[in-house]
Amino acid sequence: MRASLQQGILTIYCFFQHMKLLIIEVPIVWFFMWRLRANALPSRHGWLTGSLSASEQGVHIWPLNIVYCSPTRRVDTQGVDDAEIASKTGEFLRRMVQKSCAASEIPAGPKRRMPHAVNYIHGAVHYNGLTLIFDDFSDLLVHLSDQSFRAELRRVVKLERRELTFLFRQRQSAPLHFAYCVGAVRNYLPWFSNANGPSKKPVLWGNMAPYPAINLINGSWLHDIENLRRGKYSDLMRPSLVRGQYFQQFYAGEQTAFRRIDQLQAWWIAWDVRFRGFRGQLFFTNRKLIEAHRQTEYREAGGYLKWSACHKVPFPVAEITAAELSPIAPETKISVIIPTLNEAAQLGACLTSVRKALPNAEIVVADGGSTDATLAIAQAHGVRITQGSSGRGAQLLLGITESSGPLLVLLHADSTIVGPALAALQLFCADPARQVAKLSVRFDSAQKRYRMLEFCSRFDHMLTSYGDQGIVVRRDFLLKHRLLQALPLFEDAAFFQRARRLTRVTQLAIPLLTSTRRFQRSGFVTTHLRNSAFILQYCCGVSPAALHAKYYRRS
Repeated sequence: MRASLQQGILTIYCFFQHMKLLIIEVPIVWFFMWRLRANALPSRHGWLTGSLSASEQGVHIWPLNIVYCSPTRRVDTQGVDDAEIASKTGEFLRRMVQKSCAASEIPAGPKRRMPHAVNYIHGAVHYNGLTLIFDDFSDLLVHLSDQSFRAELRRVVKLERRELTFLFRQRQSAPLHFAYCVGAVRNYLPWFSNANGPSKKPVLWGNMAPYPAINLINGSWLHDIENLRRGKYSDLMRPSLVRGQYFQQFYAGEQTAFRRIDQLQAWWIAWDVRFRGFRGQLFFTNRKLIEAHRQTEYREAGGYLKWSACHKVPFPVAEITAAELSPIAPETKISVIIPTLNEAAQLGACLTSVRKALPNAEIVVADGGSTDATLAIAQAHGVRITQGSSGRGAQLLLGITESSGPLLVLLHADSTIVGPALAALQLFCADPARQVAKLSVRFDSAQKRYRMLEFCSRFDHMLTSYGDQGIVVRRDFLLKHRLLQALPLFEDAAFFQRARRLTRVTQLAIPLLTSTRRFQRSGFVTTHLRNSAFILQYCCGVSPAALHAKYYRRS
């Protein structure tokens, strides 16, 4: 309920921001249409060539302005790399600018559908703009639903003051899915966005493009076009992006399918296009002058209510079926290891959440000699059970030995995964640089003291990273470096200590609800002080066996 309310507020905010941009930018475009004419640029200008400078003809700027590439790479691009995808799109936009330096029809003609001012805006987008590349629409949804990714997008626009373009490696896609993807972008981001892609019939307000592209119009083009009007041609060519400044985290939200609100947004845009009648998606162009032959088609269809210049988008229905995107395909087998010792009260909820979040995962319950109904509950859920000596480290090692997945998720029995997790884990698998991660811990209490602990858990430190946050690790990496030891206590602290020396420990956007039972049993302050004392002793070299005996004697 809370998440739905937050999304509703965000959608309303974005809608008003879109309207604000339209109110400001449309009159400005009309002004530039009146002032700008053909051949406004020097013949060797970068907006016309795409080159870094007049002396570096052929060295194009487009690959240098890729600000982010999704690490998934699940799509077969048939040997086309990301630099070539960006270059082909940049070349297409460059030719749009060139049309206003080769043809003089005003305001538009058969060789040039767009007015000169609109063509020149494409120069600001292709030369000065930044590109983000994703696998497909599902991949973009996973990123957009990560709040930190959206925050980084806003930071890029604020600091760089450039237009942004989303490109997709998957060339062929369903137009309806493309329309819904634009709807999702508009629901998440405050910038007016257009869909352009390799489709004979436009999608919403879009036009042709070599690869599916979504242009995020944030208004940064205004400064460039004003410089063009004033004849400041050298100021139009901004230097290429300095790499390594942005998008240094790993991003994985929870959304992998279109929501009803995304469908509704796309339907509204399509209805707006249809309502414009014969002009369709050509906002600044008189279609009667350049496509008079299609006016007959329009009249025979019975007018704007039956004829559309773009792909039709149906009104959202009760069930999302044909428009739903499948989650990211489970390419990597996932094994979930859960150590237990008399966890009958907690295990059922844990196993149910894992089955729901990771439907095809292998689940292994590593029991350390339970005397209650723990084993019966595990059997009822149909999971694999291993039994051995007690001690969480030894139990985890035994469970890992009995499992087969190349990706391991180590969970405590009193934790439950909240929401889908497959997409985030598959994104983790797709990036070879990622070896170890932890989940995003949430406590089952609304008290502010637990919110403070949740905030601290975002950081990777001896005092903030433990097994109750869940551990995600590649099997070969864990076994090769012997990260896990058969310790009776602090096996998780030793694991993270070893892992930090070898790789960066990241956090995945998978909420893990953890019980506060230990805090409630002895009190928050007492439990926290006792835990800190044990951590200090462990860091000073006291053996885990001695600490284990002392810890459970006091418990």
